[in-house]
Amino acid sequence: MVLVAVMMMALSGLCMAHMTGGSINGLVNTDDGQKVAIFTAEGYSVATVLEYPVDYPLEDHDVIEAVNGYLTQTGRLRIKDMHNGSSRIIVQIEGVNLSETEAMSWLAHGGKFY
Repeated sequence: MVLVAVMMMALSGLCMAHMTGGSINGLVNTDDGQKVAIFTAEGYSVATVLEYPVDYPLEDHDVIEAVNGYLTQTGRLRIKDMHNGSSRIIVQIEGVNLSETEAMSWLAHGGKFY
């Protein structure tokens, strides 16, 4: 009985886990910096790129992974670009659990929600 309870708690913890990996599924350059839409298993997240190495900019369809946080939580975090191996990219996640339509609308409006 105790074993069943422990296993149920472990499984529920896995189901509620945030995502650390995703892929860039749209980007736009604005006066405020590069804006990206990130596809994750929990929906889309949108972010502003705050810092990146000049020789390794993010590109559309790059696979990325969060280094010190989650792509599905708002806030500032460092990501690793799996295409070129750079982990010096810092983004500000501004919206999470969005539909594709909401994320693309955010990009189309230069990184602003309407």
